[in-house]
Amino acid sequence: MTAAVYPKFLDALWSSYDPSAATPTIVALSSAYVYDAAHQYRSDLTGELGTPTALAAVAEASGQITATSPVITGTSPGDIVQSLAVFDDTGVSATSRLWCFIDHKADGTSIFFTSDGTNFTVSLPSSKLFSY
Repeated sequence: MTAAVYPKFLDALWSSYDPSAATPTIVALSSAYVYDAAHQYRSDLTGELGTPTALAAVAEASGQITATSPVITGTSPGDIVQSLAVFDDTGVSATSRLWCFIDHKADGTSIFFTSDGTNFTVSLPSSKLFSY
């Protein structure tokens, strides 16, 4: 699976969704989660690792959603991070809309790694989460 924008998010984006009013948040995922284009809300995610992190300096311009590179905290030693998901955190999983799924770095290699329990920074290429 390559990185992908959830189709339901794009549908919502084009029907009066206001990303500037959102609380975009990123979470690390284990292999327990398998991407499915039908997934729409955080409640569809499984295998969350660590503490979800609110993204800073989120902006939209010319079809690109950008943010500063977030720091993921709270993973345990031995946790195997397979992917990341970004969602609009409403405080309720069943209404927190999924934005995008990331399982590869900008160079095309997998983000797979085993946590040593310390915080880690997700390096976003040119601060870009995704383009649409």
